[in-house]
Amino acid sequence: MEFVVFSDLHGNSRALKAMLSALDPSRTYAFICCGDITGYYYDELEIMETLLRLPRLSIVKGNHDAMYCRAEKDEGFRKALCEKYGNAYKTIQRDVCAYLSQLPEKISLSADEKRILIVHGTEQFPLLGRLYPDTC
Repeated sequence: MEFVVFSDLHGNSRALKAMLSALDPSRTYAFICCGDITGYYYDELEIMETLLRLPRLSIVKGNHDAMYCRAEKDEGFRKALCEKYGNAYKTIQRDVCAYLSQLPEKISLSADEKRILIVHGTEQFPLLGRLYPDTC
């Protein structure tokens, strides 16, 4: 089995479709999504529906996913997100928010006797952490 690791779709269903169409249908894949299915573009519902159909999917919440859910309840925050990132946050899809809300911030897997940690940021700060060459 091969791993397909992806992240930061930011509402761009075309990018997800392009990635999936490039895969060899005769192979078996496990999918790892490192978060941020929302933000910038407007296809978060279509992305969520596609992800739900993927076999062997492990997915964590990204910082934009967390902001998307916060924007559902906080209109002032939603307006600030629209000003900073564009109108993709203008309309919050309840089904998408319900899905994102239940996603973990970290997942630990094992494969070939190796541990795989899935986060959007860093182990210490799963949503907002940044890792640079000089901080390793």
